[in-house]
Amino acid sequence: MNVTARLRQLRISPRKTRLIARLIVGMSVNEAFRELRVLPKHAAEPILKLVRSAVANAEHNFSLKKDNLYISSAIVDQGPTLKRFMPRAMGRAAAIRKRTSHITVVLTPYEMKPQARKHKSDFNPSSKRMASSQNASFHTGPTERKEKEAVKKPKMLKDKS
Repeated sequence: MNVTARLRQLRISPRKTRLIARLIVGMSVNEAFRELRVLPKHAAEPILKLVRSAVANAEHNFSLKKDNLYISSAIVDQGPTLKRFMPRAMGRAAAIRKRTSHITVVLTPYEMKPQARKHKSDFNPSSKRMASSQNASFHTGPTERKEKEAVKKPKMLKDKS
């Protein structure tokens, strides 16, 4: 069961906000609180408030414990752009775009967290994805590759005379 909270039309550009949002994805809620409190970025404060709101939604609406939640996704979309103009030299005007962000934070209980593969060696090369010969050669060891290269002989060019 996913718990969401949305913040719309935040007057910080999405590019600056995404830096913070990407940082907290995958963290537990408590870790995210610690990180967001000390970050020197301007977007950290609204995202902290949004995460707190999502936790309140989880506790009140779904009776979930705060310690059992992690941030499964934080999506930052672009909102409407406010267009302003600044006077410039020789009677010209320069456009100023004040961008806004829409942020969505999704919290998930730890029981629903997908199991990640622990190491590359856990991957089974005989699976369907690795059936093609191109991909199978990628997983050969360095000595096997050298032996295969040694077997290949260069083609001799024929003289046309």
